[in-house]
Amino acid sequence: MTAYLNQTLRGHVIALDGNTFERCIFEECTLVYSGGPPPILNDNELRNSRFKFEGQAASTVALLQAMAKPGSGLQHVVQSTFPTLTKRASSLRQASAHFGERPGSHSRH
Repeated sequence: MTAYLNQTLRGHVIALDGNTFERCIFEECTLVYSGGPPPILNDNELRNSRFKFEGQAASTVALLQAMAKPGSGLQHVVQSTFPTLTKRASSLRQASAHFGERPGSHSRH
């Protein structure tokens, strides 16, 4: 597990799994998530970069795409999941601001 702090990364393929990225700028990078431990991401900026999902993460994305297709009968599950995720992230930001912490800055156990 690597911590990247206050860095500008240009033209790299970067594994996200289990790593920490705080106050980084990603320029023309490919950010790869393979379904391992979630990264800690705080206060970063993307410039002409993209995400790539591999392994288990790619399988999860494919499942969500299949569920979201018209006629699957499961579109409501996908639609109801993502508002929940964004609400949770917003709640974490608000709680962290209230207690003087940055979201995701707590230690992982």
